Amino acid sequence: MIAITVFIFLWGLYLIYMTVKMKASGEIPKQLLSAKIKLERAHDIPGYISYMYKINMIFGILICALSAVLIYENFRPINAWFHIIANAGSIIVLVIYAVITLKAQNKYLF
Repeated sequence: MIAITVFIFLWGLYLIYMTVKMKASGEIPKQLLSAKIKLERAHDIPGYISYMYKINMIFGILICALSAVLIYENFRPINAWFHIIANAGSIIVLVIYAVITLKAQNKYLF
């Protein structure tokens, strides 16, 4: 379980890194897009970047924070209920992020 939690923590850091890179370069990394998105046909790339910048940063920080708590909890168990709530919170955050990202891609890139 800890390997998955560490992977999710690293993914949160990667999301923050790619978001900063996206804002600086003005280009959307393909790793942050759905496979069916064709950037050549996108109609509002700058709008997507400005909309998703704050969202990606907030969710990247949330993912890192929740994962860090879960990693700490693996080494120093606090409470079984705390572990369940933190895991559920992580799943909820990831699902909300996925929904927001898909809606933004449909609005700005299709």
